[in-house]
Amino acid sequence: YHGDTFKTMEVGDDADYHFVLQAYGESEYVVHIPTEIEALEQAFEKYHDRFNCFIVEPLLQGAGGMRMYDVAFLEKARELCNQYDVLLIFDEVATGFGRTGNRFVADLVQPDILVLGKALTGGYIGHAVTVASKKVFNGFYDENPEHAFMHGPTFMGNALACSVALKSIEVFESQNYMQKIRKIEEITRREMENFSDPRINEVRIMGGCVCIEVKEEATLKGYHQFAYERGVFSRPFLKYLYAMVPYIISEEELIKVLDTMKAWFVEH
Repeated sequence: YHGDTFKTMEVGDDADYHFVLQAYGESEYVVHIPTEIEALEQAFEKYHDRFNCFIVEPLLQGAGGMRMYDVAFLEKARELCNQYDVLLIFDEVATGFGRTGNRFVADLVQPDILVLGKALTGGYIGHAVTVASKKVFNGFYDENPEHAFMHGPTFMGNALACSVALKSIEVFESQNYMQKIRKIEEITRREMENFSDPRINEVRIMGGCVCIEVKEEATLKGYHQFAYERGVFSRPFLKYLYAMVPYIISEEELIKVLDTMKAWFVEH
């Protein structure tokens, strides 16, 4: 999942969200991670002459199913992109600024293009940024205006949003938020240890994110109201009961969120 504008919908997996775009023909090839490194190799070998880029939510897929996977998949993707001269794009709108337990996944494997948002402003105002390697940047840097990247939305460069982003980054770095995120993961693993239920397929934890994947979507029907009545705002979707908690959360608040998730299976 990469967004809800036309082209970002087109490069997403259309099975669950954007199936209506099937009528417009296929322009993308989807490889399902994390189990299919071999399929990734086969896709590049077979279709690389049609590929302009390979776009991925690194280590943690968001709306695509809250899947968490190993960095080995990304290392192989980087290797294949180098081999076939394909641009590697990391969509870190959801994963950037520590969500996976890494400041950026791009610190582990370097993409050609990096997209950031959400935590960029600490959630206070809508803002996003696209970062590119010198190789990509130089492709547009020319005195010839025909080479310029003439794509800019109305709200591009919003002064307030930029100011908030700069201050948010300053706070993130100066107050050692990576240590806070490591503590969130530590508490989450401790509280969710040995938790199980026959209706649960898997419990996944990474950085500041926890997901309970159930076997049947109906299992989570009514959870939103259940949590709300206990003072927890939550929005499960499909078969996924998850929490991507704010980094300023206290240990007491975090435990309350996790206890509410567990209580649903005990009381229903």
